[in-house]
Amino acid sequence: MDTRLHLRIILTALALFFALGAGETGDTGGDGGTSTGCGTSTLPPLIQDPSFDLWCGDELCSWELDEGQIAQVPTWHAGDHGVGLLSDPTIISQLSPGTHRDTDCIWFTLMVDSDPGVTVQLEIDFRDDGITEYAHPIASTDWTTYSYHIRPPEGFEQLRFRIRKTGVGNATLAQIMGDRADASLCASQEPTLYRDLPLGDSCESASECATGICEGHQLISHEPSLSGQIHRSCGECTPTSCSEGQVCGLAFTDGNLPYSACMEPSAKVLGEACIDSGECGSAVCCEGRCSECCSSTDQDCADGGTCSLAPGNGDANTLIMPWMCDPRDRDRLHGDRCIQNGDCASATCAGQRELKICDPSGQPCERDSDCPEIAGEPPRCATIGPYDGACLLDQPAWTL
Repeated sequence: MDTRLHLRIILTALALFFALGAGETGDTGGDGGTSTGCGTSTLPPLIQDPSFDLWCGDELCSWELDEGQIAQVPTWHAGDHGVGLLSDPTIISQLSPGTHRDTDCIWFTLMVDSDPGVTVQLEIDFRDDGITEYAHPIASTDWTTYSYHIRPPEGFEQLRFRIRKTGVGNATLAQIMGDRADASLCASQEPTLYRDLPLGDSCESASECATGICEGHQLISHEPSLSGQIHRSCGECTPTSCSEGQVCGLAFTDGNLPYSACMEPSAKVLGEACIDSGECGSAVCCEGRCSECCSSTDQDCADGGTCSLAPGNGDANTLIMPWMCDPRDRDRLHGDRCIQNGDCASATCAGQRELKICDPSGQPCERDSDCPEIAGEPPRCATIGPYDGACLLDQPAWTL
């Protein structure tokens, strides 16, 4: 048997061996499977048909031809076929089942041959949105096997692998193998960054966003582990970039994703999500929501009252309620700000409508389906109380 054909058979067998879970096992970080240095035992590989063996007529069965022409051609052995990328350019791609929940590290084993002046490039489009976040030329000298690892970004539900050939001349792919690897193998690398993300998309740095701005806001959640965490998203402003008479506050896209935007000051009511005190009619933004006071920033009650979270109200846990001075103390009179009946001497707190916010992202909502999943928390729409609530009537109406 030809030495190189024998080598390729060994490489393929080893990859399948590791993909089936051989070797040292470990935690995959989410779905209960076991992982090894080269793959997982319970998940499908990230790339199907890595050796280009499956053809449906003149087309690859597992790869899409996005542009150009391809053909089944011999590689470095007449009995071993790969795919020839014939035109300039030629692009093939494959949608992968990997997500951020099961893919902490990706390993590749690549074998390509191309003529001088021809470039073959491996690209990865995380989120499959048409934007390539990772691109790297594939070494292609004399069928040399080339292997390496990359660390993916967070927050993708799918990814697309793409092979792009440019230049006039031959380019033949013998193997493009890729699968999950133990996170420890990518621990020394920085995560791959997204590019040109739109408003509201999660981000890690400003360079990932089309606007060049990545700002954070505090999550408001009934889960103590999430409450107060910072969620960063692509925005339109920073705290100092708005024009005079405006404030950089928390807005929401048509798809209900949070982002920073310049807005009129003092427009938000008690209980609404915020990132700046200037957004709130109460002039206090405390731990992500408009409040009357804030213990964590020493914004005390003017009358010497006790600053605390308002008690839970119906389906709203105390942890997502606003900070108030002596909440439910029954001492507020007609026209005073309130969030629930127990704040008022008359036991009547009313507003224009109900104030409902998403737990944990904070945007206004009507139902759970209006709320996006953030930080793995299932969408939940919670009723805080009346919107712009005020106490009605002057006389107490309590029955003791």
